[in-house]
Amino acid sequence: MLNYFKFLIHQLQGWPKQNYYLFYFSFGCQVMTLVANPITWITVVTFIGTTLGVLCVLAINATKSINGWLGLVSAACFIAVGYQAKNYLSIGEQIAYVLTLDLPVLLSATWNVNVAAKIRSFTPKSWTVAILATGVVYLVSGTLIGQLTDDPRPWIDAIAFSISLTAG
Repeated sequence: MLNYFKFLIHQLQGWPKQNYYLFYFSFGCQVMTLVANPITWITVVTFIGTTLGVLCVLAINATKSINGWLGLVSAACFIAVGYQAKNYLSIGEQIAYVLTLDLPVLLSATWNVNVAAKIRSFTPKSWTVAILATGVVYLVSGTLIGQLTDDPRPWIDAIAFSISLTAG
């Protein structure tokens, strides 16, 4: 188990310099936002989730498999925040990210092996499918969440959810 934690720490090293610069800039902005407002459990959880989410994206950029754990913990934070805010599609968005991005990375022994060869391009057909899928998910999720819950912004939340689900 100790070797695994050493492996995870090693995953945070050797990134491109730009990733570190982006992280420190983002971290500074998040700290300023945190201390400029009343500090509650929800603002602290949001701060942790956002910080880990940024690290997750940067780990993906650096092709480091720790992005799976970072994404998983970040998603847990955002699920708690989404529940508190009655933003149920945000919860769905995070679950979609976990199922389509985080868990596959954690369960794959070769996720970060030869990453360049695994990058796919969009064709006109795949663009069409993605755009249509986003539109269908937007309409269905906005309608259902508006009718079945007390979500205060169903159509705005449906935009983020539909893009996230399709992207995942």
